[in-house]
Amino acid sequence: MLESGLKYIFKSVHSAFLPALIFATAAFYETALPIRGFENNLFFHGFFLSLSILGLVFLSLAKESRALLFLLCLMGAYFFLNGMKALNGPDFFESASYQMLFILFPLNLWLITKMPRRNLRDINNFYIIILMLGEGVLLENLPAEMPYLSTSYASLGAIGLWLLIFCSFLTKACVVGGVREEGQMFMVLALFFALLNGKSLESLCLFFSAAVLILLGTVIIAEIYAYFKDEQTGVYSKHSFNIHSARRFPLKYSLAVVCIDDYAKLRKVFSKTELTELLKLVLMVVHKTPAAYDIYRDGEDEFVLIFHKEDKKQSFQYLENIRREIAGTTFVLNKKKTVKITISAGVSEKKRSDADAEAVLARTRDVLQKAYKFTQNITSMA
Repeated sequence: MLESGLKYIFKSVHSAFLPALIFATAAFYETALPIRGFENNLFFHGFFLSLSILGLVFLSLAKESRALLFLLCLMGAYFFLNGMKALNGPDFFESASYQMLFILFPLNLWLITKMPRRNLRDINNFYIIILMLGEGVLLENLPAEMPYLSTSYASLGAIGLWLLIFCSFLTKACVVGGVREEGQMFMVLALFFALLNGKSLESLCLFFSAAVLILLGTVIIAEIYAYFKDEQTGVYSKHSFNIHSARRFPLKYSLAVVCIDDYAKLRKVFSKTELTELLKLVLMVVHKTPAAYDIYRDGEDEFVLIFHKEDKKQSFQYLENIRREIAGTTFVLNKKKTVKITISAGVSEKKRSDADAEAVLARTRDVLQKAYKFTQNITSMA
């Protein structure tokens, strides 16, 4: 228990290193160094604009829908705050518009987390953008003074709301443990400091720039990681299979394909988070295999195993042990949900006539598909 807890903590620290470093740098600059004046403000303003424009292009090309909405949201808040400051001067900090923004901004950030991560054409993304535009019109047309928003109780309530939203991001970061989630947590923290120190144009520019940098940096790291590793399970990706097959596979190996039976039905019953947990539990069984192997994810319900220097008969026995243990295990996803599943597998040995690993993979899939026509929960050998 202690060992697994420490591994989880160190994994979280590793994924949070970049966003924490950016936020700490911004906080140190804000507190430890003196105000530099107009030229410094102009530098951060230009840095924010340049970074935001590049971010819009990059996130659109990467089809990172959720991150794009985050960027649009904080850009809208940044421009609105600067507009209020230019029109009203230092007194904008006490205005009703600013107080209302202090409430609406974290709610928008929380709402965006409910949007799909990659589907730019999702209709809900359009509704979110319309909502943010409507909020901008509302903020511009609020009266100069609204007593119920300018009291200290309202300010404390707004700060409490920020803390509540931050705790929701923190909880998600702890549960998921990914670099995106860790980045979003520190992004919210940077934006909170930006609005809290909104009287200073330097602080506003500095922390908003830090938030954009955290957002883009974590997305880039996550994209690089996803190219080589599967984000959900942590095993190698299909891209890594293509790279490794040309460089690191031994002269003698067996290739196995493992599929979870009736995965389409499981997808209808369980959430994405629960399915990810189920895949991790299945992999825990696979990892008990004593042989030297590499494992790759190829599709939602399929894994490819490379057994180093093993013939297909021995590899077949490894797969049979895995299949039997999974069939006899009741997987506990949470306190209320348990599930029993089966897997089917196929295995083939590399032959001299095989041009590459893809030929072995095709032969293995072929024998597995033939077995699937008659039954499931079976291991086949080509």
